[in-house]
Amino acid sequence: LFEWCAENRVPVLAHCGYTGVEPEWLRAKAEPDRFRLALQKFPKLQLLLAHTGLSRRMETLAVARDFPKQVWLDISGQSAPDMKTILDGFDRERICFGSDWPFYPLAVALARSLVATEDCPDYRDELFLKNGARFLGLASG
Repeated sequence: LFEWCAENRVPVLAHCGYTGVEPEWLRAKAEPDRFRLALQKFPKLQLLLAHTGLSRRMETLAVARDFPKQVWLDISGQSAPDMKTILDGFDRERICFGSDWPFYPLAVALARSLVATEDCPDYRDELFLKNGARFLGLASG
């Protein structure tokens, strides 16, 4: 599937990381390092790691830094201070705002994102719209 997506320029959004409340057997399937092989094997693959790995954010950032032309990050589910760490630790042109899942209050995620970008309000247009549009191939750049 990753090969087909890479060859056909279909971006992939993948769940990454965990909170610690899910069954342990599921956690192993969401480890950020599990994506390294696919990224190595398919250099055209464009992969957005959802939630920046949640509690595994530092490991997810490490994967993103090792594959800077292939990996994108979504900050949904992160706290405002952790969002700031992510924004300061990776290419901001490859970070997207996500709404997480339909049961999570969107207002909370938006508020956290606004707090995390207080010192860079001009970046919000990129975070909330333009970066995601570029990831999906809906905008150039």
